Amino acid sequence: TLRGWEIASYLSPSHPLQELVASVIAELCGEAVAGVTVDGCGAPLFALSLRGLARGFRAVAIADVTSADGRVAEAMRAYPEMVGGQGRDDTVAMQLMPGLIAKMGAEGVLAMALPDGRACAIKVSDGAARGYQPVIRAVLRAWGLAEDAVAQVPVAPVLGGGRSMGRLRIAPALGELLARATGGTRVIDLLFHLPSGIVDRRFRPKIYALPPDGVVTVEATTKKSTPASFAIGANFFVFCGVLPTIAMPPPALISSTRWPTRCSFTGSW
Repeated sequence: TLRGWEIASYLSPSHPLQELVASVIAELCGEAVAGVTVDGCGAPLFALSLRGLARGFRAVAIADVTSADGRVAEAMRAYPEMVGGQGRDDTVAMQLMPGLIAKMGAEGVLAMALPDGRACAIKVSDGAARGYQPVIRAVLRAWGLAEDAVAQVPVAPVLGGGRSMGRLRIAPALGELLARATGGTRVIDLLFHLPSGIVDRRFRPKIYALPPDGVVTVEATTKKSTPASFAIGANFFVFCGVLPTIAMPPPALISSTRWPTRCSFTGSW
């Protein structure tokens, strides 16, 4: 057996292999595993936030090709049909978008990432894949995929009595938000709760004067905010930047019924 581990119970969450898998996932996603369950494949599933899932896919997509993570990404790009299967949403997306890695999961989950660091994770509330298919099209379109290629991304038909009665599409407001959120390639990693002894919060430069690779505190005015839940029941987080038009308050305030007019955050630019 590999490393001396027995294989009869390798699907158990307490098996050393699964404990190693959980630790690697937590490291890539930058957060602790919130829970463990199982799906139809029989292997343990590790619960994460959508933000963490997007962060994990981004880490794999940008990894050096000589690293273990990078080799996984390169294998996915070289053999996308082995990730999902011919005609499946994740495989088709990778075949159409150069450099993309993508994987669909149970209950309406899908994550994608590009080598330049753009990434997204999608969860449809009712668990149906039909909900995220139009979102995949919108994200890939915003990421620069040509329209004729976007049209090849599968979208479930809307039937009535066996006849086509319409088509699934995202609401205009959601499309506009996606275009804003996915249009940039620069990622700002926000650190909201650093110990006070590490960050000198007296250093508060203007945004135009932010130093590269420095940790600073910036005070921002939120002029427009958008809830985290959208039409067609798709609740998702796009981890590819923070734009002034959709600036996010600190996590502790997101659950508030009204977001603050002004807030400060600390992070690396």
